[in-house]
Amino acid sequence: MNVQSLVAKVWNFAHVLRDQGVAAEIYKTYLHCATKIIRSEGGSITSYDSNRIMGIFIGDDHSTSAARCSLRINYAVREIVNPALKVQYTTFGCVSAISSAFWK
Repeated sequence: MNVQSLVAKVWNFAHVLRDQGVAAEIYKTYLHCATKIIRSEGGSITSYDSNRIMGIFIGDDHSTSAARCSLRINYAVREIVNPALKVQYTTFGCVSAISSAFWK
């Protein structure tokens, strides 16, 4: 399979996910998880923009809190969110391939 056909398949599959509401649910799941972790580390949410979340950390240990938060989000996505989505969306075989590509 060449790169062009792979991109075409992923592009077509993305439309299937969007039309069935799966993509929105995946984004919401990720953002919900990230929000809980940011707040648990003492951060404040300043904005949600499309598929990202912005949190700020204030205080003497703001750098440590932000770094710990990023590590916890990475762990949660890899070990909790992605496996749960793979189980829930077994009919969408490409979901695991896409999520693995983005969150290694």
